[in-house]
Amino acid sequence: MELLPEGLRDKLPQLGTNSEGSPEDLTVHTRLVDPASNWRWYILEFDGDDTCYGLVVTSKNALIGHFTISELKALRYHDPALGTVGIERDTYFEAVSLGELMEKEPKIRQAFTPSGLDLIDLE
Repeated sequence: MELLPEGLRDKLPQLGTNSEGSPEDLTVHTRLVDPASNWRWYILEFDGDDTCYGLVVTSKNALIGHFTISELKALRYHDPALGTVGIERDTYFEAVSLGELMEKEPKIRQAFTPSGLDLIDLE
C-alpha cells in the first residue's frame, strides 16, 4: 500500500505552513496506522519528498513532531495473528480539523496545552 499516494501528497501543506493557529484552524489530512498495535500517525504537513509533521499517538503518549515516510515503510514485522505487517494508510479517514480530532482522540486532547501539543505520559 502506498502510504502517501500522489493525489494525497498534492493536498498536504508544505512543512511550516500549517502548524500555526488554533486547533480548529489546522487540518489533519490523513491517518497512518499500525494494524498490530494502536499506534497512529496523523499528518498535518509534508515536505513533498519524505518528511511529515504531525501527531503520533501511542498506547501511552501523544506527541507532535517530524517523522519520515521511509521510516514508516521500513517498519515491518511478524505478528502471530496477522503475519507480516507494516504501517498502512487508513483509506476511510477523512480530513478533519485538529479540534475535531481532539474530540475523537482523548489522548490528543490530554496532550494539548496552552502552548501547543507536547509529549505527555498517560500512565
